[in-house]
Amino acid sequence: MILLIKLPSERRQAVELQFEAARREDAARRAADAGDRDRERSYHEEAERFNEQAQQAHQLAVQEDEAKRDIQSKENTGTFRKGVRWILRRMS
Repeated sequence: MILLIKLPSERRQAVELQFEAARREDAARRAADAGDRDRERSYHEEAERFNEQAQQAHQLAVQEDEAKRDIQSKENTGTFRKGVRWILRRMS
C-alpha cells in the first residue's frame, strides 16, 4: 500500500477498486467451494460493480493525463516559438 500513496488520486482509486474486486472474487470462490450459491452470486455482482468503477476511474485518469500532456505540449510549443523569435531578432 505504500506505493499507492505516490499515485495520483484517480489512479490510486482505480487500483484500490481493482483490489476490492479481487477480494470479492476470492470470497466468491470460497463461497462456491462451500456450496453457497447465493453468496457466490452476490460476491460476483459486487466484484463486477467494483471492476466497472475501477474502469471509470482509470478512464478519468487517462483523460487527465491526456489533458496534462496537451497543456504541456502547448506550453512547450509556445516556449519554442518564443525562443525562435528571440534568435531571429538577435540575428537580424
